Amino acid sequence: LLSDTTNDIPIDLGTHVVVVGGGNVAMDAARTARRLGAEVTVLYRRRLEDMPADREEIDEALEEGVSFIYQAIPLEITKSTSKRLEMYWGKAEMVIQDGSKRPQPILIEGSREVLIADTVISAIGQGMNFNWMDGEAFAQIKFGKWNIEADRYGRTTDEKVFIGGDIFNKTADAITAIADGHRSAKAIDMLLQN
Repeated sequence: LLSDTTNDIPIDLGTHVVVVGGGNVAMDAARTARRLGAEVTVLYRRRLEDMPADREEIDEALEEGVSFIYQAIPLEITKSTSKRLEMYWGKAEMVIQDGSKRPQPILIEGSREVLIADTVISAIGQGMNFNWMDGEAFAQIKFGKWNIEADRYGRTTDEKVFIGGDIFNKTADAITAIADGHRSAKAIDMLLQN
């Protein structure tokens, strides 16, 4: 959606869009769909104060007419007889579990609601994509719990593979990713000169 909009590719989202997620990408998708004329509802599994999106992004989405349903856990999506989508969700209660300071969303038993939509956009995070890497290089890489392990220059356990950005650090911002790229470029240059 965001890429097509940026590249002026026509998009038909229909009249109602549901965006699942609470981060900045979810806000961007919701606001973009709203600007394209759709009625937009954001489903987020936690409370407003738990949303990872910048508060400014949330406020701007609200000002633009985006609706929010908090403590909503997606259950399933089915196609209705009218060719529209039925987005089923359940209400969550926030429960502090053993050893955790942050309340977790727990589905309230028997809770089941439905939203009718033309388009459902999942904006619930990102994962690592290693399709670009051959099996031999992939086998040499050492993985951490949430990232790939590397030295301060982004050099992995395979000396020919350098990384940066979200896969390297947890700041998840553009400026840090750019700085990672600069550091890695210097290290690659040094490697090529030797």
